[in-house]
Amino acid sequence: MTAKKEGATVGRNTKMTPEAVNKLGEYFSEGLNDREACLLVGITKQTLYNYCDKNPDFLTEKEDLKRNPIIKAKRAINKEIDNEDIATCKWYLERKAKEEFSVRVENLNQDTKELELFDNDRMKEIKRLAGIREDKINN
Repeated sequence: MTAKKEGATVGRNTKMTPEAVNKLGEYFSEGLNDREACLLVGITKQTLYNYCDKNPDFLTEKEDLKRNPIIKAKRAINKEIDNEDIATCKWYLERKAKEEFSVRVENLNQDTKELELFDNDRMKEIKRLAGIREDKINN
């Protein structure tokens, strides 16, 4: 009787053990890409992709885990804004409300001049609208 008829599996053991899957999840949640995570676990990308083909839920989880560092960074920025950190508030507004708050550079007669949109009057208005007290500001 052959091994296949006796119910034995044929071929190599899989490298996608429960430990490998857990490690991959850990690395993906740290923001590592497929290649980096596979190198650390000791598998090829093709092994990972084959596993994802057979386990579509893991593919979804993998993509969700990769967003963890982005979510953590957003939460940290929001905490600093809640703490009324002026530097973080300026940085955030320069990126999220570019039309109104970005620092612009104009070229005037071959001379470059920076236009700061956060002059004293504008900063006072921003602070007033945000309800920020002058004694909480570290310029």
